Amino acid sequence: MEIETPPPPPVAAAVAATAAISSVLGDDDLLREILLRLGLPISLLRAALVCRRWLRHASDPAFLRRFRGLHPPRLLGAYLSTSAGPAPSLRFLPIRPVPELAAAARRAGAFFDAFKGSATSVYDSRGGRLLVTTFDDRHDYTRQVCGPLSPAGDTAVVPPPPPPPPIQLANDDECLIYHYESQLQIFHCGKDGDIPGNWFLVDYICLRQSASVKICAVGDNARFLFLEMFGAVVFLDTTSRQADKVYQLAPEDKELVSVRPLMLIWPPVFPPMKEGCDQKESCTFTV
Repeated sequence: MEIETPPPPPVAAAVAATAAISSVLGDDDLLREILLRLGLPISLLRAALVCRRWLRHASDPAFLRRFRGLHPPRLLGAYLSTSAGPAPSLRFLPIRPVPELAAAARRAGAFFDAFKGSATSVYDSRGGRLLVTTFDDRHDYTRQVCGPLSPAGDTAVVPPPPPPPPIQLANDDECLIYHYESQLQIFHCGKDGDIPGNWFLVDYICLRQSASVKICAVGDNARFLFLEMFGAVVFLDTTSRQADKVYQLAPEDKELVSVRPLMLIWPPVFPPMKEGCDQKESCTFTV
């Protein structure tokens, strides 16, 4: 006669599960490898809120360099401006949205509600921040650096630029996008051991047919492009070679003025660690 072994009591099972979790998450090397695979800065920030030990690992500069090497800056969306009326019309377009970034996309979409009543345009965008120009009734303008993804929507007024020098200058960049017939060609400027000033063809993408294409915006290292073609705004991921139509221009839009990408802020803004805290404090895991 076979005797059945009774299952362990719930308390013993919970203790065993907690010990198993602690053996993994209590190992600093394993914890760092797990954090590296989170993928999104917002997920890394949430993990840092678990306890001081996790915050110490997540905010370590060496760890952040490894994290960025595995996960390049992510595009949240783009501000699209059209000449739909007396003043340019601004709207935010999320690009390939994921649930983890839904709150950030809503915040970015509602950011310009505070500017209603004034003519506003996005002059440029870099690293999750915008250079915004607002005009008053006298057509005087003010430029501000804005952080639409920060909880308080931080803004800082930019002082007027000095008078331009009596020479013509052009922006210097390391990337060039060239459209010829049905091809998009991507060039990088030589650096390091290369002869400076030489341009090298690093990639090309064939379009399905020859078309009138306007290059509206280019991401860092040409990882993505925004194109205007066939009366629509198209997002092109150059690494995966996938294209998505993100906006169809309507007759009332009249003309596409600009497309300004909005990247997630990097590095994440971690909560400050209080003075006197034991930075080696471990977490308590419960099941």
